[in-house]
Amino acid sequence: MTRPALAIAVALVPACAWDDGAPFGEVTVDFTARWTEVPARGGDWQKLASDFEVQVTAASATFGALALVDVGTVALNFDPADPPPGYSNCHGGHCHADDGRLVSYEEIAAELAGGGGPAPVIRLAVGARELRTGVAETLACAGAPCDLPLATVGRVELPVARLELAGLVRDTRTPPRVAAPQPWTLALDRADDAAPATGTLDLPVDRGHAPRITLAVDALPTAALLDGVRFEQATGPTWAVETDPDSVTAIHAELDELALDTDTQREDY
Repeated sequence: MTRPALAIAVALVPACAWDDGAPFGEVTVDFTARWTEVPARGGDWQKLASDFEVQVTAASATFGALALVDVGTVALNFDPADPPPGYSNCHGGHCHADDGRLVSYEEIAAELAGGGGPAPVIRLAVGARELRTGVAETLACAGAPCDLPLATVGRVELPVARLELAGLVRDTRTPPRVAAPQPWTLALDRADDAAPATGTLDLPVDRGHAPRITLAVDALPTAALLDGVRFEQATGPTWAVETDPDSVTAIHAELDELALDTDTQREDY
């Protein structure tokens, strides 16, 4: 069962004393990454928007560092329903700029306020992960949990540097566009400045909130990443999806929108 995209449990701190020099908060990050089959799309064979069905038999990804981002109080007042000139189609924590960039709400708010953009308060290494069976682990700082400074953490970011998939495809149309089952593979690298997977939070770190934080972050990619793949182009004993530029563009666009599920709990010392 996946966690809801945003579930924040905040407890006000009773008369709780901090030692001099103690951090404003501390966080333990539990990270899960798993290729996920969506029941509405079927079982082992997942239906795509193109009327193809895919069975993913292998999946892995290489991630950059998971970052908790201090968005400041100005960013929390940004209204995505009324973006400023130059931005449109605001959803999922970012807006589409007229020049084609995906820009986070916090960056736009900071721009409007004349200040700097949001800054990470911690970064935690993730690296390569096998997704088909999935992994769940605690991402640790040296001497975990991780200390947090005074901040308003509003976003978690996780760059996807590389995605590797393999599987089979079949067509539900008659006559079929490809002979079934057609094997396929994908080996896709992302640019360093590509949009990361993101999740939104409302996580003030200060003396007015319980300092001990447990944050669960789930990266749960699905067959939606393959909705735009032109499987009708599949040829040969095994088709490499990355040989079709239009399919590559479609997958990058889906990865640009990849959301992280988050769940946060707090308690006193």
